[in-house]
Amino acid sequence: MASYTVTTEEDNISTLTMLGPNKEQPAFAAPGFCSSNSWGTAHDVGAGAGIAAQELAKRFNHIIVSDPNEGYVGIASERLGQFGFCKSKFAFLQEGAEESSVPSHQVDLLTICEAFHWTDVSKAMDSYARQLKPGGTLSINFYGMPQLINNESAQRVWGEMIEIWAQKLHNAGGILSRGVEHMSAGLDSVPIPDQDFEAGSKRITVDTGCKMKTLNSALSMAPKQVGQGEVMELIEDDKEWRSMRDVQWLKGFFATLLPRVGEEEIQDLWSALESFADGQNVEISWPLEQILSTKRWVGAVATYVVSLRCKNDEELMMLVLSEVSKDSGSRSRTAKDLIRRDYAPSISSTTASGRRDLTISRIRTTLLADPKPS
Repeated sequence: MASYTVTTEEDNISTLTMLGPNKEQPAFAAPGFCSSNSWGTAHDVGAGAGIAAQELAKRFNHIIVSDPNEGYVGIASERLGQFGFCKSKFAFLQEGAEESSVPSHQVDLLTICEAFHWTDVSKAMDSYARQLKPGGTLSINFYGMPQLINNESAQRVWGEMIEIWAQKLHNAGGILSRGVEHMSAGLDSVPIPDQDFEAGSKRITVDTGCKMKTLNSALSMAPKQVGQGEVMELIEDDKEWRSMRDVQWLKGFFATLLPRVGEEEIQDLWSALESFADGQNVEISWPLEQILSTKRWVGAVATYVVSLRCKNDEELMMLVLSEVSKDSGSRSRTAKDLIRRDYAPSISSTTASGRRDLTISRIRTTLLADPKPS
């Protein structure tokens, strides 16, 4: 799994860097991407063993570590306890990305590293947007299967092995089949809803000497979801994601892929790969992509909502909707749904007499207290 760290520039979250497999130093940086400028709370979604959380904990005050797998949550908790961090710094949640229990507008940075393809992507994006504070940063990171470069014959055989594994994964159905389709399309299959995120989201591709490839040409890919106004950025000729490996290392890597393809099932291919490697190490490279996006501010309501006089919550939502409509154009038809999504849970948990004041207070403090940063 990759590790992602955040560094500062004049106390702003302005540079996100990624550490790749076997890396001890940042492999690339995306400078100038400014978020809410707060080091309060980060959420590592699909955290696995907590590798990204370990890096985030060096900077953020509080880290939410979540994964749907109970085993991984336990491993992350044990691992992170070994690095001298205060136990209260972390909250561990066994839950999926799509329906998080994290309250609305609580997170300054939400990152999902090498796990987006296992989610229902649209539902997960809705959950990320709900959790992020306005101005907060969403960072989605993905590197595909390693590829063998500067040895076309060896890469052709390696590609056949990956296709066999991908077919087996697809045949398993359900979440595994969906995962293959998203892995093949890469992060282009992730939609960035403009009602939730600012224009100018970055889709970053790192030229590591290879490109993201379809895992199996016979299988379908998830459709591309790249929107207008998104910035396509290429970081050229990054050799830090390359390394020299022998065939034994490739066998070890291949054995980690689930569902497993036994070495005996593809012995002829391994023999061919060994022949093309000719006893030498082969150069491998990891195709790499990242999405960086900023949670939208709802600025038009800033000085208006605080003085609302509403008889009930439905009237409040209609008034907020009318104000948002003036500011957000085509997004106005979804504004009411967004308000319900973000505030309905807290409304339903209070007494009838307290609902209006609670709702106004939450909108004021989480969305509208500060002007949008310049």
